[in-house]
Amino acid sequence: MHSRLWNAAASSITATAGRQLFLHDTFRDTSRPILSVMADPKTVFVRGLRRFRRLTTYGNIVNDRAVVWYTTAFSPTDPYADLKKVQVHYVKGYEGVVLERGGGVVLREASEQEDRRRHRVKEIVAKRTDEAGGDKAGDDSDENDKEEAEQVFDSKWPWSQRLRVMAFGLTLFTLWPLYIPVLGVSVTAAAVMSEKRMRRHDRGEDGVDTASYRSLELWSTDEEEEPTSTTTASQEPRLSEADASDSSSSPSSPNKEGETTAPLSQVFPALDLLPAQLDMIRGLNALPWRKYPVWIRRHINPHEDIVIRGSESETSEGLVVLKHFAAEEFLV
Repeated sequence: MHSRLWNAAASSITATAGRQLFLHDTFRDTSRPILSVMADPKTVFVRGLRRFRRLTTYGNIVNDRAVVWYTTAFSPTDPYADLKKVQVHYVKGYEGVVLERGGGVVLREASEQEDRRRHRVKEIVAKRTDEAGGDKAGDDSDENDKEEAEQVFDSKWPWSQRLRVMAFGLTLFTLWPLYIPVLGVSVTAAAVMSEKRMRRHDRGEDGVDTASYRSLELWSTDEEEEPTSTTTASQEPRLSEADASDSSSSPSSPNKEGETTAPLSQVFPALDLLPAQLDMIRGLNALPWRKYPVWIRRHINPHEDIVIRGSESETSEGLVVLKHFAAEEFLV
């Protein structure tokens, strides 16, 4: 209910782009939102994507307010909502940042042994924090414990970024009474300018001949290029978004490490999505996407880091993602 109310309110105070994002628009004579049409496997939009030799997407699993994981991965679930419940697995050579395809995550079993392990991890982190620069702690601990302790230790933000967060929060709290009227004026001005730009574009005043592309056929008729919806599922057994419409998958079972593997639609709750959004997920997942979850810890804004916006020292983890794409995914 909270999500539905937010969607309705947010789209009413945004311009055309906002209404399109919230699926409150109509594209041409389709009686459907433009994003819904673009995700339809029968349209030329998806046909264009099929022409690429490889389709790869990266998505931040936490703290990305601009583009959340389930948006970048076209997923009906969010397995990273509570990272305490899962064990992540990284791509070899890119540990700490790029997770394995298929989600890179399995569900942990809640047990007394797991509680003891978590306590051991906390001890390692505490000792490393107190003895920075000395001998590494936890030499007698399990390798998984030390790996997780390293993740927790490295995930702490530098004090400079913490101060920025506190300063922003204090400023927002102080100026809140002025924020609402300023927001109202800004939204109204943006909506008016957006409408003017659209009318100018439609009249061809921007130097673009709209008739040249609006006369193109919207729906694809090339049957040979139609993909099968099993491609993504077979390539990504742990994160098969085909499960959005399939509740008959095999039950979960523990692996040799005491972790539980199962279709994520059975393990994690489904997101509160509209039928149109679920159709978009199915349509996009008909393509053979290679999806890589990314866990950026050291930057206050993971979205800014993954697109490498800023100095090299602040985007070290974003550079790891770029290195992975260039070395492992990019095809010439």
